[in-house]
Amino acid sequence: MRGRSVITNAQRHVCKAIVFSVDVKDFFPSVSPQIVRSIFEALGFRSEAANLLVQATTWDGQLPQGAPTSSAIANLSMTRVDVRLEGLAVAQGFDYTRYVDDLTFSGPQQLKKFRGLIQRILKEEGFKVNPHKIFTMHSGMRQVVTKIVVNTKLNLAREDRNQIRQNALQNATLPKKIRNDSSLLGQLSWLQSVNPTLGIKVRQLAHVP
Repeated sequence: MRGRSVITNAQRHVCKAIVFSVDVKDFFPSVSPQIVRSIFEALGFRSEAANLLVQATTWDGQLPQGAPTSSAIANLSMTRVDVRLEGLAVAQGFDYTRYVDDLTFSGPQQLKKFRGLIQRILKEEGFKVNPHKIFTMHSGMRQVVTKIVVNTKLNLAREDRNQIRQNALQNATLPKKIRNDSSLLGQLSWLQSVNPTLGIKVRQLAHVP
């Protein structure tokens, strides 16, 4: 969506005592044709039109990953989850954001008391939590939200910054005709979007515009 990204998602969680994240397991496959039909009906489509739209946007009993319509429909399928979790966050004084199937909460230490309830709400709404992607991160450790470090400011992980800097220096030593500027430019743009000051410095090292 225009104006929203992993960066705006992570920004809400900078400088927090606790960052807690969970991931929905098999997100797209878990959105059934019945759920999709209820979404279109809630948007005002009559039964026949809703059925046609379901046939056009689902495959083999689920939302197909990679289809241009799937992300928007999957996003709508989480409306009840968002309303309940946002209500909980406001009532208890912590922040909640969701980027596709990646849910993040941050705030004071008392947030830890609500980890079980958060997962229970997801299950009540028909979604499964990925047990391998449940993280509780306190301020004394690295806090990462959608691959961005948020402890004191937005930044890339140290090893990622070092790797991009190394790639930039190596690229600058190569003859221009064999440089891989396109790949490096993507890395530099990512770094600069998260950490503008460092991104500009590394871009200058690489001798690329």
